[in-house]
Amino acid sequence: MEGRREAGNQAWARRPKSRSLRQLPSGRLIAAILACVACGAAASSPVGAAAGFKARQRTGAAGSTQPAGPAVEPQVCSTCRPPLTYSGGPVMSTNTAAGLTVTPIFWEPTVHGHYAFPGGYESIIDRYVADVAAASGSTDNVYSVATEYYDVATGVKSFISYDIRAGGPVVDTDPFPGNGCRPAPGYMACISDAQLRTELRRVTGNLRLPTDLAHFYPVFFPPGVETMDSDGSNSDNGYCGYHRAFGSGPDQIVYADMPYETSGCDGGQAPNGNLPADGEVSTLSHELMETITDPLSPDHAWSDKAGNEIGDMCSQVYGPPLGSTNPSDPGVTEYNQVINGGRYYTQEMFSNLAFSRFGTGKGCALSEALAQGRNVAGTGSAAPTVTFAFADADPTTLAANGTSTARIVVTVGNQGGHAVAGDHVHFSLGVQHGSGLCGHLSSTDKVTGNDGRATVTYTASTFKVQCWVLAVEADGGRGAESVIYQGSTRTNSPSIEASFPTSLHAGGSPATFTMRAAGPSAHPVPNARVYFFIYRGTPGSRGVSASQVHMWYSTTGPKGRFKRLALTGSTGGGRVIDGSIGPQSGETMEPGSAKTMTFRVGLAWDVPASKTAGPLLAFEGYLDQVNSASGSGTTLAETTASRVRVPSAAPSNMLMYVAIGAGALVIVLAVLGVLLRGRRKGHPEQPPPADAAA
Repeated sequence: MEGRREAGNQAWARRPKSRSLRQLPSGRLIAAILACVACGAAASSPVGAAAGFKARQRTGAAGSTQPAGPAVEPQVCSTCRPPLTYSGGPVMSTNTAAGLTVTPIFWEPTVHGHYAFPGGYESIIDRYVADVAAASGSTDNVYSVATEYYDVATGVKSFISYDIRAGGPVVDTDPFPGNGCRPAPGYMACISDAQLRTELRRVTGNLRLPTDLAHFYPVFFPPGVETMDSDGSNSDNGYCGYHRAFGSGPDQIVYADMPYETSGCDGGQAPNGNLPADGEVSTLSHELMETITDPLSPDHAWSDKAGNEIGDMCSQVYGPPLGSTNPSDPGVTEYNQVINGGRYYTQEMFSNLAFSRFGTGKGCALSEALAQGRNVAGTGSAAPTVTFAFADADPTTLAANGTSTARIVVTVGNQGGHAVAGDHVHFSLGVQHGSGLCGHLSSTDKVTGNDGRATVTYTASTFKVQCWVLAVEADGGRGAESVIYQGSTRTNSPSIEASFPTSLHAGGSPATFTMRAAGPSAHPVPNARVYFFIYRGTPGSRGVSASQVHMWYSTTGPKGRFKRLALTGSTGGGRVIDGSIGPQSGETMEPGSAKTMTFRVGLAWDVPASKTAGPLLAFEGYLDQVNSASGSGTTLAETTASRVRVPSAAPSNMLMYVAIGAGALVIVLAVLGVLLRGRRKGHPEQPPPADAAA
């Protein structure tokens, strides 16, 4: 139930980046990215009730205009504010003798044969619901995570039970009504939420199906059918599905809108050989878990402080796979859940227990057993190999000319700060804001190299749109998203600029420079944090340690109070020195705001001089966001790299050094003289004894 983050705004002219810096050993970024992930920034921007019940964001086909209003970026989850808290509303009735019954409804009109589900689609959904029901009570799949949560009625706290029953699937052949909403290009029909509710009343009434908090009705639509939610958003590019409820008491119908998925709503894996159906299984898992823990609006049960539900917190975060159903093609047939023998690939769910036990960025779990830190058969360990995926688009702004390109780099690493090589990364893209189509990617599937990176090229379209590029890596199931701003939407892009020095003297006076981060003009950027990096200036430069660089910063101007900037790392061996500015939890950049930071930087006297005229160091700044629930994130903007020469010690200081050295020599000689005199007085030489024969 999440929408899109409307990021962006203040425009700035992005200068060409120094490409040689990008060719340095990639290990230099791993520690810095881990430091960024560790910030675990919590967002502070609320979303409205309608956005709070928005289903999984569609990450697929682009086309129509994105509705205005509050939104959430799924992978970065800029509004996530874990943990989940209880607001007093009811959860689904899982503690009754009958448990919770899930009845799939496939709306497939027989009119002219225009609408039909592809072969195997319905059987995969039916088998999944049956497997989930058969595995009730187990602790080794995502539905067991719901048992952490509860509701309170008449003063009694009742925890959710994993007790699900499979209702008999319903095939609804009633014709689709007209005039509910206008279908986007490529669709034959559009069904509004009001029309869906009318059909649900008809079907449940005619079949005498129970309607209460113990029954859930996900409605599936065939290809060619677009749906529109009550807030005006649509399945074409607004969501993957949503859940809602209407009525009251015995007439209360709890349901989900499940449009046919074309691309982007899946994680790129099809363990059952049917990508649309396998992706729909993950969407169903998302909606069912959110329905169980938070079925009614505005009478919320479990959500975070910004209205995100248990599935939103971990959207497009899949966790480590258990294996592949097709060893000859493992890249697209992985599974991460074994439920009653069935193998599926579904996203993780947010666990308050895991969040409290393992810390910020580690709240997403594939099962309650893993949330408790216990091993699960087939996983090998409760600790995932991959702990983060970080996306970086360069540049983030492009001309809408059909030829401009941006490089999308996804870095995958583990908790120890090491790159993860050989990890399959699946890329997809779509429209985030604007009307039109996005461009295209050079590839939808890549494997990380020894540097832990997978890179694709995005080529712009001719439309003035903001486009997201989603990357989901397979080994850890982490998702990370970049945003590209085309044409006039470039004015929506967050920015960061700097006036870095180009020369510093070892032991000389500190130099002053500024960094300015600008937020969007219409929407806030929560969970934002500025990072300062120092790289090696050239491949042959000698290493400099963080202890040899002295930095202070002020957020109140050059005459304000300066604070020491803690730096860690070294530029030796292709690594990086880094430091972060501001509170550990990050800050919200308000609409139209800008923040200027003034820095003073000096080098220790023992910093080696640059070889010949080559630069010793390179400075760069980043504006990042991190998902506090999953630990993955994205770079929103970065400065142009500035190379810094370090000549020999400052001339004004050379005489001082010579004088200090000469003075030290005089003092040493004087001390030695005193010691020698003292030694002669204490131990006078004796004349040789007289010769006895004399």
